[in-house]
Amino acid sequence: MNDVVKNIILSDERMREIFDRIMEKERFYWKKFGGNPADVFKWLNNFLDENEIYLALVLADNILYYNMDEVRYLWRLILTNRVKRYLFDDIFGKDYPGTLEDIDNKFINFIRNECIFIGFGEIYKSGPHMIYVFKQAVSEIIKKEDMCFIEYSNFLSSSNEIDLRDKRIIFLLDDFIGTGNQSVKEWNKRIIISKNYKRNRHIRFLYTALTGFLAGVDNIEKHTNMEVILGEQSMDDSFRCFSDGSLIYKDATEREKAKEIMEKAGKVLYKYPLGYENDQAAIAFHYNTPNNSLPVIWKRMDDGSWYPLFERFE
Repeated sequence: MNDVVKNIILSDERMREIFDRIMEKERFYWKKFGGNPADVFKWLNNFLDENEIYLALVLADNILYYNMDEVRYLWRLILTNRVKRYLFDDIFGKDYPGTLEDIDNKFINFIRNECIFIGFGEIYKSGPHMIYVFKQAVSEIIKKEDMCFIEYSNFLSSSNEIDLRDKRIIFLLDDFIGTGNQSVKEWNKRIIISKNYKRNRHIRFLYTALTGFLAGVDNIEKHTNMEVILGEQSMDDSFRCFSDGSLIYKDATEREKAKEIMEKAGKVLYKYPLGYENDQAAIAFHYNTPNNSLPVIWKRMDDGSWYPLFERFE
């Protein structure tokens, strides 16, 4: 079957150009399939004809993929740039010490002594898995043993009161913000009723994520007391696959046809055919793919009826 898809692509200059671009990304950036096109062909086999294969190629070509180096870079950027700037602007009152060394020392001492880091969400969510990646990324800046990490479940536990009197900020780590509804629900139904929150109202909560939708960030900041810090600038509706101003399917006719194809397939794959809460995202990380992305990208069917490009692991 791979030969059929391959021949379709080779016989169409437009598709061949997109496929070559995808494989170049794979070799030098994705580094997911060892430079071998077989897995890409397997994914393209999900689609039924030349038109569907072309629209699938357009989707693959426009997926925002974050490899390991970029994820680590973004966490370092968040800590050393975004967080540092936030602290000096909003916490320290712009009380800058005299030298760059003094600034760095003040920053590191604050992180070491007055901050806590928590992977946001239960263990099966992506947040807790961020702790390992985060520690790796920032180890050159501050040793992991000099930072305070707490499991999310321990913070919420009614039987586990933690001494937070000398702490000023709790960082909730995550990778991607979609609609923000899950985060709002966690805040309002779990965090603010916990003993550790009620007895430590002096603490600020900073929700830190690699990237996310602008609407989700606004939702969180409007309906919780969390402030959001992102590594990448927040994404507007142009990053949604089928929005009117989509950067993925720019042609309206192609966009409508692609939506029809992806939604029809998505209905078989997942209860949200166009991604969790209709986020219509096309994003993946080297360690996993958020369910906000189209399920045609990440879903594997046990019966072999659908093969993923960037598989999601629950």
